[in-house]
Amino acid sequence: YTGTMCVEFFVTRKNELLVNEIAPRVHNSGHLTMNAHNVSQFENHIRAVCNLKLIKPKRIHKAIMYNILGHDIKKHRSKETIKNEFFYDYGKKEIKDKRKMGHLTKVF
Repeated sequence: YTGTMCVEFFVTRKNELLVNEIAPRVHNSGHLTMNAHNVSQFENHIRAVCNLKLIKPKRIHKAIMYNILGHDIKKHRSKETIKNEFFYDYGKKEIKDKRKMGHLTKVF
């Protein structure tokens, strides 16, 4: 396999480490790299599949990313973005409860 791969883990209350998902692609978990790192997961994925030199990822800012689910997207679409907040609308036409419709990244 060549490209970005995500392994998503959960830590239980008993401090056990569980694998939740293995995704051989760019993944929602890495979206904050677009605003908080020197290189995004998307750029390095393209570099990998094109056999170009990878850029070592380095965190530039602390960040928190929030998934925007279902009908919550409506208020974000009409809200002004605040400094250090980055809103991404995935452009999905049909809104369903608990469906990822976008995300918001806050950098510090």
